[in-house]
Amino acid sequence: MRLYRMTDAGFASMLAEQGGGCAVDKTHKMRGSNWHIDHDHRTGAVRGILCGNCNKALGYAHDHPATLRALADYLERAPA
Repeated sequence: MRLYRMTDAGFASMLAEQGGGCAVDKTHKMRGSNWHIDHDHRTGAVRGILCGNCNKALGYAHDHPATLRALADYLERAPA
């Protein structure tokens, strides 16, 4: 949290604004290892608080929205 200059109160406030869960999948459990402060790697701006799995997914996709959309498209058209 120090890296992003976020206080305990700021963290708690952001998490509450997100409904108390991950900003992406809305889970209220800390999956992976713990909560992760997500940030824009170009600007350093904090975007939200994520569970470990969602944070990893963004990292593996290198924060490229087109890659994430392509993955969602792939899943939606793949046979079940």
